[in-house]
Amino acid sequence: MKRILYLYTAILLSGCSGNSNEELPVEIFFDLETTKGVKFSTGSYEFGSSISQTNAAFRSGKYSSGINAKNPFALAFHLRDVEKGHYVSISVWRKSSNGKGVLGIEDVDGVIKLVSNPMKKENDWELLQYSLLAEKNYSFLKIYVHNPSDDLVFFDDFSIKHFKSKPLPELSENSLKITYCLPWPKPKLNTNIGLHTHPSTTNFLTSSRQHKGLGIGLSPFYIINNQFREEK
Repeated sequence: MKRILYLYTAILLSGCSGNSNEELPVEIFFDLETTKGVKFSTGSYEFGSSISQTNAAFRSGKYSSGINAKNPFALAFHLRDVEKGHYVSISVWRKSSNGKGVLGIEDVDGVIKLVSNPMKKENDWELLQYSLLAEKNYSFLKIYVHNPSDDLVFFDDFSIKHFKSKPLPELSENSLKITYCLPWPKPKLNTNIGLHTHPSTTNFLTSSRQHKGLGIGLSPFYIINNQFREEK
């Protein structure tokens, strides 16, 4: 089955264009609203066949891509020059009444991953997502969606992100922040708040009156989420 799928996809994708020769990171977002000739387009990128464009359902804008067994592949894109250590994140939103419809990723050797289980759901739309930390060089990755069932499945808001390395997670306001402070030089008395402080921390301690009387300044300590924890 995988071989049949690969051969069919190879024929389908042979005319599709798209590359990542620009400086990384490259982040491409396809809202499926714009076509150029017989292809979808966004910025300088053209991909897939716009024959699947429909206004029967959409997550954003006015259009999506709708496919079934009569036209089972869509949104075909070649992501080129993926080198060892690069990180690729791919996502697309799916609306499916029968749970069918997959996000596919292939290389020249065949299928890497077929993603069918959603990461999350918003109303009738489900997010399919796949991330790859490249363990070898790929001349290109083939990315597409596929639905072999008779029922229409819709796809919208297709995103491809290509990084030189795996990005660090973004810190939220609730993230744990730890700072380790070495012993201070001879402390001096800060008469404003009644603490022995190092001059470089006066401003911080001034806004932390709840710590009055801890004797901070005599030994190393941690600051965890802006709270003092003195090392014992």
